[in-house]
Amino acid sequence: MRLTRCRVVQRLSRKPQGIATTPAQELNEKLMETERVLTDAAGLPRRPWFQHQIYAPLLHRLRRQDLPGVREAIEEKHWDEASHEIEVVSAVLRNEAALLDEMTTILKK
Repeated sequence: MRLTRCRVVQRLSRKPQGIATTPAQELNEKLMETERVLTDAAGLPRRPWFQHQIYAPLLHRLRRQDLPGVREAIEEKHWDEASHEIEVVSAVLRNEAALLDEMTTILKK
């Protein structure tokens, strides 16, 4: 049976019931999530296979680009797309901030 990435992550992240986790284990799990929350399942415009919203290869070159969806839309003067991509990046950064807040709470235990 072929498993999707999401199903694999779900299966691997399941904890046996009745087993308590330590703060270090909780923090480690959150650290593994920090990169994942910077992605969007829809991917980048014209490159849906690149889901990371903070960095990706340039569309026509092999160098890395920061905020690729926003940057490419602005460079191509696609203003509506740029506005949408800013919202997408804002959402992933809010998710990252929430995750960091959870990590801070764990560290204060």
